[in-house]
Amino acid sequence: MTLSEHPETQELISHLFSGQSKKWGEYAWFALAAAGKVPTDLYDPDEDDYVDHIITMAALSTLAEWFDYDDDLSDFEASCDILMPKVQLSEFALGRYVERNGIDPYDSDGFPSASRAANEAVLDRTREVARELKDAIGESTLFTSLWAIANDDSISLPPSREDVDQVLNGEISSELGYRFDRLQNL
Repeated sequence: MTLSEHPETQELISHLFSGQSKKWGEYAWFALAAAGKVPTDLYDPDEDDYVDHIITMAALSTLAEWFDYDDDLSDFEASCDILMPKVQLSEFALGRYVERNGIDPYDSDGFPSASRAANEAVLDRTREVARELKDAIGESTLFTSLWAIANDDSISLPPSREDVDQVLNGEISSELGYRFDRLQNL
């Protein structure tokens, strides 16, 4: 199953995901959809929650990138600059989202910044999405799916029980343990 064939949706996915992470983004989106967190079709700009869904898709991309990153999520700079121009997400729509979700849109000089607001919105949503995915598919399956896109393209999505067992019960390196701990604490 793939997400909407709407050109706008495909353009967003292409800018947010590459390679294996695109398959993971679709897998994670449908896991959230099955849990009732998002619709199965992303593209519907007239839907009240459209901005929320765009932020969620960016959060999925950020989660996939962060998994292979060595620092805390709060130190990870979400690359959201593509959000507003590529999907016609206006500063007004972003501002409403930020206000509704209690996100600080001000930069270090005390001025409102759309870029900072987008980054903070995506980082905040990334934490929520990680928890929602843990609830929807289980922590071990989430970990295995993220590990697979970064390290083992022979694992299909969703990962089988055997794949999960192989990754988690195999020889766990300190790096693998570190990544699992970070995901648990997110």
